Amino acid sequence: MPVKNIKNCFQHYHHSYISYAIILEAIVEFEKALVTPNSKFDRYLRGEIQLSTQEYTG
Repeated sequence: MPVKNIKNCFQHYHHSYISYAIILEAIVEFEKALVTPNSKFDRYLRGEIQLSTQEYTG
């Protein structure tokens, strides 16, 4: 979909223009919806486990 059509669709459904603040709010809401309370990374952040060297360096 061309950028012009995306802008028009956004304005039609949200009754406003795309802005940095709106994009930031959308990302924040998306990240709040991610639920991983017991992933390996979450356990690492809580200090319950250690990551391997490969995991730590990515």
